[in-house]
Amino acid sequence: MAPRVSVVVLNWNGWEDTVECLESLFWVDYPCFDVVVVDNASEDDSLLRIREYCQGDLVVGSAFFTYNSGNKPIQVTELTEKQVRSKMREKGDRPKSSCQAPEARNHLTLIKSQKNHGFADGNNLGMIYALRNLNPQYILLLNNDTVVDEKFMSEMVNLAGREK
Repeated sequence: MAPRVSVVVLNWNGWEDTVECLESLFWVDYPCFDVVVVDNASEDDSLLRIREYCQGDLVVGSAFFTYNSGNKPIQVTELTEKQVRSKMREKGDRPKSSCQAPEARNHLTLIKSQKNHGFADGNNLGMIYALRNLNPQYILLLNNDTVVDEKFMSEMVNLAGREK
């Protein structure tokens, strides 16, 4: 089985970049990864727009790819910062594996921060969630203004496996 990767994307008042990043992520060819978005207390309509994107109600424009609605809707699990920092799942109470083909991948965890914690602690919140709940072998922090190639994760995991 492929090593599980948790991808943490931090958003703060940048939903346009974030949904473009998410659209590229949800077409990656690697079969075993989770996506965690931490919203760092955005003051715009980022949460609404990210939800609309996941429902398939927001078309993503990009110079890097052509939007394809085939992977929507994307199920969203929303958690508060307090839930993430205080709650640890019981042993055996792990989410269903996200080891699926791109066209079948349909889950995103959205964590809502109480305040803007900045880059480091915002990402820490996503990593805390991933480590407690998703059991990844790797965690990837991805800037929300990044658009990825469909093969990037396979290449990264292959390289990491050779470097052990």
